[in-house]
Order: sequence, then C-alpha cells, then structure tokens
Amino acid sequence: MFYKFMRTEAGEAEGWNAKVVRQGIKYCELAIDTVLRRGEPVTSMVDGPYDSARGAQHCTVTTMEYETRLVLGVHTLRPKIEGKASNALEIPAVMQLLRGLMEKGLKIWCVVSDDCAALGPQLRALQIEWQKDCHHKIKIIRKHFQSMLQLKEAKKVSNLHEYVSEAQFMQFTKKQMMEALEQRFGPSILTPAEERMKKSDFVVAVMRKMYPYGSRSNARALETDPDGLTEYHAHEVGMRFLRACQLCRDEGGDANEFHCDIMLVAAHWADDRSGCVRGREVLCEKVGGPARLPLYSRTDTVYELVLRVLGKQCSTNITPYYVEFRHTSAVETFHGTIIIYAKNSVHFEKSYCARLAIAVIRWNSHC
Repeated sequence: MFYKFMRTEAGEAEGWNAKVVRQGIKYCELAIDTVLRRGEPVTSMVDGPYDSARGAQHCTVTTMEYETRLVLGVHTLRPKIEGKASNALEIPAVMQLLRGLMEKGLKIWCVVSDDCAALGPQLRALQIEWQKDCHHKIKIIRKHFQSMLQLKEAKKVSNLHEYVSEAQFMQFTKKQMMEALEQRFGPSILTPAEERMKKSDFVVAVMRKMYPYGSRSNARALETDPDGLTEYHAHEVGMRFLRACQLCRDEGGDANEFHCDIMLVAAHWADDRSGCVRGREVLCEKVGGPARLPLYSRTDTVYELVLRVLGKQCSTNITPYYVEFRHTSAVETFHGTIIIYAKNSVHFEKSYCARLAIAVIRWNSHC
C-alpha cells in the first residue's frame, strides 16, 4: 500500500511522488522568473554527480544562478534507459538542461563547471563563455605533482660530502660511505655496532657523524632543505593557485599575469624571491614565506620537473578559464542534501525523483 500511495497508477489518483515533483518544478519556475526580472545575463553553475547508491543509477545535473544560488533546473538521465555509461551521459544532460532554460528566455552568458574537455565545443556553439571551478583545478594540479614526486630521483653528485638527504646517501654502498667518513674524520669514527647496522640505519648514523646537531661544516646543508620537495608542497601550490586566481579577478583578469604568478612558484622554492613584489608578497606566504629554506637549487632536476608540471597545467591556454575565480561548491552542497529527504527504509529508486524535488523546494525556499 505504501508504494502504491507513492506511485501514480493508471486510472487512479495522482501519487505522492508526482505531486512532489510537480511542486519542485514550480519552485524552479519561480526561480527562473526571479532571475528573468533582473533583466541581466546569467552566470550559471553546473555540476553533475553520479549516484549509484542502493542499486539505482542516475546521472543528475543541476544548474544554479551564480549570484542568488537559486536552483534553476535539474535533469536526470539513467544509464539503464539511455544505454550509455554515466560519464557519457553527463554532457548530454548538461546541454539538454541549458537549452531548456534558454528556451524559457534565460540569457546564459557564462557557465561555471568542472574541467571537462567535451563541454567546451558545445558551449562555444551556443556562444556561451566558460569558466572552470578553481577548486577542481587544484585537485588536478595536486594529482600531477604527486605523480611527479614518484618519478623524482635524488640528484647524484661526484662527492659524497656534498650530499645532504637520506635519499642521496642511500645511492652509495656502506663501503663507500665508510671510506668517505675515514677521509674526513680519520679511522675508527664508527663503532663496531654501527658498522654492522643494516643500510637504512647505517645511513642515519653516517648523517649524524657528518652533520651533528648545530654543525656548520657543510654550507649546502644550511642552504637547502634536506627533505626537498614533498607531497605537502603540492598542497602549497594549490593554496597559491587559489590566491593568485583571486588576485587576478581583483586586478582585472589578466590571464598572462596569472600564469606568471603561478610559474614563480618554481623560482620561489629555489630561493629566488625577486617576483615577490608589487602586492605578490601574499603569494610568497602561500608557499612557505621568505624565511623558509629553499627546497632545491636551479641546477637540480626537480626544478625542471616543477617547471614542466606548472607549465603544462597552468599554461596561457588554460589560465583564461580561471580569471574570474569561480567555483561550483554551492551545487556540490545541494547534491549532498538530496539523500537526506527520506527514510533509509524507502526504496531509493522509487523515491529518487521525490527526494530530488524536495531538495529543490527546501533549497530555493532558503535562498
């Protein structure tokens, strides 16, 4: 009886699901009217999560007006009906939704979305500008930095006495390290117990001998961070990208200047702070500030790797999509509310449209 009450049966009264969906559509139409009355071109946020919870499969996309955060429309395509995978349905769902809004009189001049290459040509065909979610871009940059760090190797130099990190010492045999210690400090510098250590522990003992606490005997050890570039610094790049994106928007949206602000990260980590002027000091703080030891020198291989990653991910062809400092976090928050508007005992597939409609009603009521 419960599911019969929810569904609309042939020849019977309209079910609860259909009534809720009808109300959800009405709230979207009210939001469209509100935006139309402003008489201004619309910037729209679009995001499309894929939900396969509890055996149901849906590709749902939502569009919001950027300034008011009102939900203007929601469109769902189902892989089992369309005969395509969800990732192949997202772009068709977005374009169907946008065209439907334009047919209702909305003048959409800009769409903000994740970085999806297939969407660009579709938007250009409709003469709609495209800005991309800066937070999503940060995830991409971090991913490429982490891949780069997995490929990074400690640079070899001819003299073991110039080595400052554990990774560099590990490239030598125990015999070579013992010979280097004897050359520097004389025989019997290591105890018999230290000589018998496994290599990883032996390296630690050698480093303690060569660079005791407070030692100033090795100039490079005082000038370069022994740990070098780590995954933590990928987070720093993300923070700098966000701040540079915000500065770009505030200063008029110069994509070339934005590109330069990002590329200066590589020089900053190599102890070149010449670019941290003219209001860029705040960017300096996002990547460790002026007081921190440099992570490498310009002659290190990792410097070229950093330049390569940043040059590819933040080229002058890419930065124009981020000059307005846009994001889609409000749409993502809205999608997180869809799941809460029904008890877990209610069949997900049969209640999905109603959940979606209730989420729209509640969201637009509070905007």
